[in-house]
Amino acid sequence: MGLRLYVAKTYKVEFDYGIAFNYKVSEFHDLLDSLNVNYSGENWDDRFDVDKEEWLKGIEALKNLDQLEASEREDIKNALDCCEYTLEEAIELFQGYYDVADPDHDYLEFQFL
Repeated sequence: MGLRLYVAKTYKVEFDYGIAFNYKVSEFHDLLDSLNVNYSGENWDDRFDVDKEEWLKGIEALKNLDQLEASEREDIKNALDCCEYTLEEAIELFQGYYDVADPDHDYLEFQFL
């Protein structure tokens, strides 16, 4: 018996739903920050992961924007403006990314390509 270190032999990622946030890497990260959604990496990273629970928290914040404190609402609205999306468009996009993500994986894996 042992507890040895293994490496993944097969790891296949297929990206989908690349319809938004063109050349908006840091702006998108700023939007996640304004939604208090944690992600891997730094603000300028073009490849990063978001825990699905965190992502759903972001969707709920967007859907319930009018119930947030004024400063939070303002931060989110400013981030949406920088991304050039309306609140309704952002909700639809965030839900779309969630819907196409691997259902067997706990994270959404993103890459700007």
